[in-house]
Amino acid sequence: MVLTFEWKQLPFQRPRRLEVDSKGAVLTNHRGKVKARFEFAAVRRLRFASMGEGRRGTMRWFDAVHDKGRFRLQCNTKDADDPAVDSYESAVGAIMLGIAQQKPGLEVDLGVGRRMRGAMFLIGAAIAALGVVAFVASFRGGKRDSPFQSFIVMIMLGGVGWVLMRLHPPFAVGPFEPVATVARGLCGKSPPTVDLPDPSDAHPDAFLGYGASYRRRRGK
Repeated sequence: MVLTFEWKQLPFQRPRRLEVDSKGAVLTNHRGKVKARFEFAAVRRLRFASMGEGRRGTMRWFDAVHDKGRFRLQCNTKDADDPAVDSYESAVGAIMLGIAQQKPGLEVDLGVGRRMRGAMFLIGAAIAALGVVAFVASFRGGKRDSPFQSFIVMIMLGGVGWVLMRLHPPFAVGPFEPVATVARGLCGKSPPTVDLPDPSDAHPDAFLGYGASYRRRRGK
């Protein structure tokens, strides 16, 4: 049996459709055109990450690097209770169940990755530097700004920059968790010693709604 999931990767996009069986997954658009596919046995690396978690929305993505490239699923929403989130995380959970069957020793990188960390670190450094420049500039030019006001601006920008740099160290890695652990979390498999089912033998409704419970258990 093939499991089918649908959700919008972006609020203004048409839904994407994912089909998962015991061997792999196929992603199609709303017209049924294949956008990407991969086989579980060919997977080499996994990433399951998110950024934001605030009023401006949350970016979520799942990457499966395999022998022929990278398979990516995304879900970007403004509301954490958006139904698309559960559909997306249920789809990821079904994929991870299949991968756990093929490669039980594989680990999932739950971090955003070095490139994203490096970009956010540089943004933080630029914001902090801008605060220093604003403070120094207040003592130059024909019109002298208030040093105290410039100092407050420097502290505020420096604080924002420091937080970004502190949260995104460019050379950090991970954290990592076994693919079976993440799969059980997303699909409500508890305790961890329960054998993973073959996703093709599971009822599609068994995957729905577990993404939210996994986020609660992880404290998100």
